[in-house]
Amino acid sequence: MNEVAFLGTAAPSIPQDHCVSIPNVSLPVIAIQAELEKWTVMPDERLQLLAKVKGQRIKIPDLMPVYAGWGEHVNPHWKRLVEIVDAKLDTLLSDQQKLAKLKKADFALFGSMSWPYADFHQLKIVTFLAIWLFLWDDEIDEATGSLNNSFEAAQVFRQETISFIEHTLDIGAQGIAPSPRNPIINSFRPVSEALCEAYDIEQRKMFFNETRFYIEMSEREQKTRLSGKVPTLQEYWETRRGSGAVGMCVALMEFATKTRLPTFVKSDPAFIELWDDMNIIICASNDMLSLKKEIALESIESFIPLACANNKCHPQLAVDTATEMLRTAVSGFDAAAKTLSSKCSDDAVLQRDLETFIEGCRQQCMGNHTWSLCSSRYGVNRLIQEDGSIEFLL
Repeated sequence: MNEVAFLGTAAPSIPQDHCVSIPNVSLPVIAIQAELEKWTVMPDERLQLLAKVKGQRIKIPDLMPVYAGWGEHVNPHWKRLVEIVDAKLDTLLSDQQKLAKLKKADFALFGSMSWPYADFHQLKIVTFLAIWLFLWDDEIDEATGSLNNSFEAAQVFRQETISFIEHTLDIGAQGIAPSPRNPIINSFRPVSEALCEAYDIEQRKMFFNETRFYIEMSEREQKTRLSGKVPTLQEYWETRRGSGAVGMCVALMEFATKTRLPTFVKSDPAFIELWDDMNIIICASNDMLSLKKEIALESIESFIPLACANNKCHPQLAVDTATEMLRTAVSGFDAAAKTLSSKCSDDAVLQRDLETFIEGCRQQCMGNHTWSLCSSRYGVNRLIQEDGSIEFLL
């Protein structure tokens, strides 16, 4: 079995259908023994780790140059989508304070930045999926979520979700289709209906497998959190590659871009590298830009605090490492895209679809990053300096 060195840990190889390479980067060694002792954390002392991270000052550099040449775009249907998104949220939440906060975050802009070239129908559906992901995850992951501290209730929620999606995607589920009372679960229905019209059964199965993987990693993440354990970086990345929901978005990309890629392209090592790097790009960016919000909610399920605990380092060194991870993944993505495109150069139609698909992936990475900078959800929009950097106390 091949192993990948990552921040002083050894990560086992990952199956091809969920392959996410873990970047080969190292944190600088801090020589001062007092600093080593400061960041030593016992496995069940999550609150101790939070206490050590809180109050530390960090600076996230301007990351936009990392994406040089990728471009920033907003779908022209953005404003038209806002009213639809707000109406959708009204049907899903009764808590007026939470509802107002979610509307202020502007998920219509998230969808429009992430899928800037999608037609209005496609844009609406992929934005509905994004809303579903944010709300579904918040129910379990957010400190204010109704299932945050109840693993048993969250398990029922996960099982009902999997059953409902499997039935509505019409991929051969047995038994009677469930009728979930939870409006968040039920809000997945328009996504399933759209995919049943646009995708064949193999495409729908691929999307379902990625959705189930996301839900399974949510279970692992919650179980670790409730155990009081501080996970290793290896354990974190094994979970994060699913809990980030990047695989679901890649599996939806053919729908969003109105393309169809043959199986031999999707199984090509260069395509796997694209998927791999896209996962790292989105997760590394999110872990940095959402850090202030996560620490405020006393969550350590992020690369920065876990790197501090596992590598006995200051948060700034972890941020510097995440920045390098992001830079390496963007370069790897571009190299893989070039390789894959050259392999399809003999087929003009396929190459056009492939380039459209790849550009869609780039824009999703860019949209995730730029929306995180300007949205109120993570609270960094007020902290951006003139040089593009972001500096704050945790």
